[in-house]
Amino acid sequence: MISGYNEMKACLKVSVTAQAQKGKANKSLIHVLSKMLEVNKSSITIQSGFKSRIKMLLLEGVDIQAVKTLIQSKLQ
Repeated sequence: MISGYNEMKACLKVSVTAQAQKGKANKSLIHVLSKMLEVNKSSITIQSGFKSRIKMLLLEGVDIQAVKTLIQSKLQ
């Protein structure tokens, strides 16, 4: 579930219910984002923060402006 967006930091806050064990929370995060952004899970890669609450993600083949618009519409 997306719970917020900080435009200054270009940071999206996402909550998942999966436990942070054996990558379950990371897989859940990718699943949630792929559904919300309407992209394939393979388009989303965790670049850093595998074991951290703060992660850097790479979205491949995605129009960033369309993503921002979609995020803003989901948060309203």
